[in-house]
Amino acid sequence: MKKIISAILYVTLLCSGSVNAQQIRPQGSMKELFSGPIDQNSRDKWLDSVKIWRSNEKARLKYNNSEYKHPGLSWIKKTFIYAQMMAHDRYFFDEVKKVYTVDRYLDDLKKRFGGLDAVLIWPTYPNIGVDNRNQYDLVADMPGGKEAVRQMIRDFKKRGVRVFFPIMVWDHGTKKLNCLWRKR
Repeated sequence: MKKIISAILYVTLLCSGSVNAQQIRPQGSMKELFSGPIDQNSRDKWLDSVKIWRSNEKARLKYNNSEYKHPGLSWIKKTFIYAQMMAHDRYFFDEVKKVYTVDRYLDDLKKRFGGLDAVLIWPTYPNIGVDNRNQYDLVADMPGGKEAVRQMIRDFKKRGVRVFFPIMVWDHGTKKLNCLWRKR
């Protein structure tokens, strides 16, 4: 999995133009940092060497695009509008009734922006680090607990909207991570 993530990161950086082929030795802990071409005149030479580096890197990683062809992920090709939202968005939760208002949230976004295909819900910021709760605890501590969160996800799915929560691999300052969501 680490190789796949590294390959995706490399390809993303290459496509973004933030890679320097003048200095084919990338910097950073994951070898992901590069400088761009020195000037416009050196751009073509720079781009050619980046393409060579990319081909060599794909071969080294034994990269193929099979993950992009996985049938279970085909929906992603049709996911164009994706929102990142705070878990305490006032259109998302009714503080008086203590219920998630997925329909109100989605109706508002449909009216203003045409709707969503997916949503990333952030329960972690700005809360993480205030105490020792980790990212899974903060999801479980959302209003109504795990069952209300599960129902909220079902409500999004009824409207055809995929739901994501962030995974923060850098979370080392809170208590040990263990998934609280598995049914036992």
